[in-house]
Amino acid sequence: MRAKPIDLPVTRALIGVGPAERLLSGLGLDTSMGRGRPSRTAMTLSPDGRSLVFSAERGGRVQLYLRRLDQLEATVISGTEGASNPFFSPNGQSIGFYADGALKKVPLNGGPVVSICTADLVYGASWGRTDQIVFAHVTGGIWQVSAAGGTPTALTKPQGNLGEFSHRLPQLLPDGQTVLFTVTNSTFPSWDDTRVVAQSIATGDRKVLIEGGADARYVVTGHLVYLRRGTLMAVPFDLRRLEVTGAPVGLLSDVMQAAGIQPLQIDTGAGQFAVSESGSLVYLTGGVFPQDRWSLVWVDRTGQTEALKIAPGAYLAPRLSPDGKRVAFNSTTEDWDLWTYDIPHGIASRLPMQGEQSVPLWTQDGSRLAFSSVVKGTRSVLSINPDGTGSAEVLAKSDGGWPNSWTPDGRLAFFLNGQIWLVAPDGRTAPRRLAISTANISQADFSVDGRSLAYDLRPNFDTKGQVYVQNYPALDRREQVSNENGAAPAWRRDGRELYYVQDASADGPLRIQMMAVPITTTPTFSAGTPRMLFEGPFRIDGPFRGYDVTPDGQRFLMVREVPQPPARVSQMVLVRNWFEDLERLVPTK
Repeated sequence: MRAKPIDLPVTRALIGVGPAERLLSGLGLDTSMGRGRPSRTAMTLSPDGRSLVFSAERGGRVQLYLRRLDQLEATVISGTEGASNPFFSPNGQSIGFYADGALKKVPLNGGPVVSICTADLVYGASWGRTDQIVFAHVTGGIWQVSAAGGTPTALTKPQGNLGEFSHRLPQLLPDGQTVLFTVTNSTFPSWDDTRVVAQSIATGDRKVLIEGGADARYVVTGHLVYLRRGTLMAVPFDLRRLEVTGAPVGLLSDVMQAAGIQPLQIDTGAGQFAVSESGSLVYLTGGVFPQDRWSLVWVDRTGQTEALKIAPGAYLAPRLSPDGKRVAFNSTTEDWDLWTYDIPHGIASRLPMQGEQSVPLWTQDGSRLAFSSVVKGTRSVLSINPDGTGSAEVLAKSDGGWPNSWTPDGRLAFFLNGQIWLVAPDGRTAPRRLAISTANISQADFSVDGRSLAYDLRPNFDTKGQVYVQNYPALDRREQVSNENGAAPAWRRDGRELYYVQDASADGPLRIQMMAVPITTTPTFSAGTPRMLFEGPFRIDGPFRGYDVTPDGQRFLMVREVPQPPARVSQMVLVRNWFEDLERLVPTK
């Protein structure tokens, strides 16, 4: 039993990040798309509460810093360039982190950085008392690896029959045999529909503990603390029985959480808070991501813009109807909803549907809209009338995919797990995968004449890709058409020009370039030299095309960032003896 301190006052103080300039993770997207907000938990407290480690930037360089709380300033932990997601060892003597495509560790009292294992972009990690580390990626389940290094093994697997997409933000409970984690239900999570579960490592038995929460942590008072859309919550928890024993209580509002933001690489759900076993809490203010950062605009080939008559919001995936008079797009301001915009009249309307819908696609005659949603626990591709009347029809069970384009002969192409699948529009035949590549294909477009397929390839979610054109349907010849990097290809209707976007942001402000490639098809296919048409702070995130183009290639429908100053998070709130407040507000007995 933890000895209960007597009459210890709860104190609060602001902790600066000096000599660093601001908290940030080593992922460049935190700057270009995240407006300076960390997408991974940027700080962690040692078990005894005497040391604070955080990831921060100084002079454009992100490293880990160690702040002994009896000292006035932090010191750099050498060898941690580009680090994110720091986490303490159980004895508080080492720190783990993610950098350069690997999980690593370093002793705090001096010593070299040691690589534990290679890993794709990490979505949370925890170091247990049995000297095992658990971690997660953007998709799939939880992985485990020895802190001494080795090959990771899979601990959990999302249950497709329950509509699960990913397991993330894990924490090993004190027994070392149970892992706590967050379950998401789609590529782009609705943070009201997530669940916190506990699963036995030995048996695989699982219990759902919390509905509508994320990033739960067990604390030694016998509580789970977690986030619900930027509010820090707590609930009494029986560690032995793995059961919640009371009602949840809100503790703090406006706690920073990486939720409600795209792209998916930074929409992690991670909360900016940490709790020590000694009773200290450290956190950032800021809530979930602001939702009024984008506007829909026309852009001509010289870069001149004209805004649509829609108030700023969280918009993505605009698609022009075949007749050029309507726009379909997603809004994620509240939830994933489909909207249409009448261009001649300047009227925007939300389709009156329940649940979430994502990534619209007009049918070839403009009479229906295809989209992705969940039907009876399974993600499917459906179609519906553009005004939302009538019932939606299931075209294919995609188990996590979304519609992309139509083949010239009228089949629907949709994406699933980085691959292109084709299905007949009546949905009566099983989908067929196009055997193009084992690498991740995120966006593709068929030429109008049906002879060419343009697509982008990238090794993983953390790297840039290139655009290729392959003859169709034979798929026996391929040509790279982008040079530095490229994504999201789209054809001009006559097939004489191909467009794509490339990210020139690096680690600075958002800067996206629209590229055009001249194309000839006779006597054989040939691609010219790409040239930039215009550039600006446009939204291209997500594994789908973030823009559309008129048939003549003269105007582009883009999602443009509304200028706002980036966040510069330079202070943390430290609460000492926080357990006094926790046990008063959420008694365990």
